Amino acid sequence: MPVIEKQIRELKVQRNKKLEPKITGFMRSFNITDLNTDVGKLRCNERNTKATVSKKSIQESLQKVLSQQQAGEAMDEIYLNRQVITKYTLSRVKK
Repeated sequence: MPVIEKQIRELKVQRNKKLEPKITGFMRSFNITDLNTDVGKLRCNERNTKATVSKKSIQESLQKVLSQQQAGEAMDEIYLNRQVITKYTLSRVKK
């Protein structure tokens, strides 16, 4: 089974990294939403997601609104006084 799983993983990487970008690029450049193939229909869907909030993006946004010193103080306040959350999980111990 591990050999088959390795082949599946390689095929998924090839699909996600090489083939899918080429196909979606072709479909977008020719404004095609659905593409009929011998094995079925391919649809190019668009999904917008927001980028993660990083320390750099927060600081740049604060500097647009506040002065340099106020932005620095706000960043210190945000990062030094964050809430601490404790999570508990179970795990199996090997003998």
